[in-house]
Amino acid sequence: MHWFVGLDLSLSCTGMAAIDSNGYLVETATIKTKSSKGLVGRIGRFRHIAASVASFVESYSPCSILIEGYSFGSKGRSVFDIAEAGGIVKSSLIGLNDHILSIDEVAPSSLQLQVTGFGGGRGKAKKEAMKRAVEEIYGPLGFKESDLYDAVGLALISWWSSHERS
Repeated sequence: MHWFVGLDLSLSCTGMAAIDSNGYLVETATIKTKSSKGLVGRIGRFRHIAASVASFVESYSPCSILIEGYSFGSKGRSVFDIAEAGGIVKSSLIGLNDHILSIDEVAPSSLQLQVTGFGGGRGKAKKEAMKRAVEEIYGPLGFKESDLYDAVGLALISWWSSHERS
């Protein structure tokens, strides 16, 4: 079976979702971490996220992965931490090449546009639109973390694009 995995990478709450080849949502999970002081603590946090993502992905072999790209409007120190964590996660995924058929990224605005039908929303408006669009497809999911709705949206885009090629 071919699996489609969506990853919404975040330092505080990474969202992950898997959809099967029939389009059924089969699993969602989050990775929650707290900020760490110092270089060793921060890198440990990034490695924990990467190992947890890799473990999730390995259970869905072979798979296609779609990752939400970086938000280039972000500011502050956390931008660098997010980029470093993203690099470590992506590097660990590429190391699983036996399990991954394709891996790609999509910009946050493109994710919103493809799943909700409109783009440009920010903050709470974007989160509510994503929740409504995903629950229109799968029914009430009741996720407390918006990262899970984004992860499901990413997996859906990957699944949809595979069916356009068929």
